[in-house]
Amino acid sequence: RLVVGGTLVYSISLPVAQCIVEVARRVGVAPYYAGFVLAPWASNASELAQVTHYSAQRTSESISVALASLAASACINNTLCLGIYLSAHVQEAATGRLIAE
Repeated sequence: RLVVGGTLVYSISLPVAQCIVEVARRVGVAPYYAGFVLAPWASNASELAQVTHYSAQRTSESISVALASLAASACINNTLCLGIYLSAHVQEAATGRLIAE
């Protein structure tokens, strides 16, 4: 399964990135900024489908599970982005070229 999943991710990552760049070009924004808006939606599509399924059941337990899943997904995304920014900052500090404070 892991090999199949890795192959699937590898095969669709470039077309998804190209699609984000094309959407950014058509909208008139930088691809860098469009990636920050569109990539989390793409990467969390399975969580959003799961939450939709749980929410459709309309019980208090399923709603609690759906909200907890969304909160966990937000925490994971925020932690990942913070790690990326911190590593970029450390790299800039190490080379002596801090761009913005």
